[in-house]
Amino acid sequence: MSTSEKNNLNSEGYLENYYDNGQLRYKCNYVNGEFDGCMKYYYENGKLKCKGNYKNGIQDGLWEYYYDNGQLSLKGNYKIIVHKKTARDGLWEEYNTNGNLLKETFYANI
Repeated sequence: MSTSEKNNLNSEGYLENYYDNGQLRYKCNYVNGEFDGCMKYYYENGKLKCKGNYKNGIQDGLWEYYYDNGQLSLKGNYKIIVHKKTARDGLWEEYNTNGNLLKETFYANI
């Protein structure tokens, strides 16, 4: 994150960050200086790397991660368990680079 981005995070709005080659690295809304809402990260080749939700600066809800070939690699939910801490929650699915399901893991956070 550049100095100007850090300075701009003291307010609210929409943030985009770019690789040196000009390709979009990530985009997200921020509120009160923290990421809030849908976040999307991209590979340097422009393909989606992951997407999910932030709430008050931490991951919350469904997140999906992708290989650089565009195939889904991992998906599952994050749950806020205490202030500023998050954990995997519920069913998480892991896929190979061809899109075939490799593993399912269940996380229970009470």
